[in-house]
Amino acid sequence: MRTGEDHGASDGAEDASLLRRPNTRNTLWSYIGQEVEIKYTVTLREKMLTADPSKAIRAQPFKGSHHGGQHVVVSFPGVHGDAWNILTGQDEEFQRRSLPSFTTTCVFLPKREHGLFEHGKHACYCDVLAKNSEKPIPEVDGEKIGCLWYEIWTANTQQAYGKSDVADYLVVTKLDGTLGNSQRAEKKFLEQSGCDFKTISIEQFADLAINSVDAFNVSEVVRVKVAYRLKTCSILVLLMLVLLLCLPLLILLKPEKAV
Repeated sequence: MRTGEDHGASDGAEDASLLRRPNTRNTLWSYIGQEVEIKYTVTLREKMLTADPSKAIRAQPFKGSHHGGQHVVVSFPGVHGDAWNILTGQDEEFQRRSLPSFTTTCVFLPKREHGLFEHGKHACYCDVLAKNSEKPIPEVDGEKIGCLWYEIWTANTQQAYGKSDVADYLVVTKLDGTLGNSQRAEKKFLEQSGCDFKTISIEQFADLAINSVDAFNVSEVVRVKVAYRLKTCSILVLLMLVLLLCLPLLILLKPEKAV
């Protein structure tokens, strides 16, 4: 993970590199690309900080992505729908390959056929959830959601803590620093199990995620967008030039009216 000092040093070296190579990267194309990338990054950050659970793509069940990674998110606030899509690799423009160092043990079961309303296969954890979250079990259409998700999550989390290549385990809070109901139960499990973890806000997660983005993937998105726009503009300019060149010829060829 890059620190603030490392980030500053890298930026300085990059600026010096641009000055040393004025004929390659320090061009109008590079400038336009950098401007688009800055706007893209700002927009991405704003999306992640927006608290709107309706933005989350939850049509399909999600049972964790614990395939290895430097940062493992063990608890996440579902209210940040766009950030959830990015973390789980469901964002259309920002696929999981753009966050190669992030995985998560989080679980979401959207429908009955996916396990919603079901209880754990080995035991019922509803009482534990109600006690640790200090809230009644949430309901959907008047029916309690069950605890199967919790059983899957604990199994994912225990498996993730057995990996040696993980730098840190993260509990992500909402923007105001609070946790959701299910998150409180998850945090209590981590504490009772003696699992070390860091608590960060959704804002810190957004910054950490953006800093870990594969620069090639982002640059590729920028290049494609800029190339498309420049190509479109070039075609329009070419058409205008053709029209201007042909206009005098059309005027000359215009038949004169009979007297």
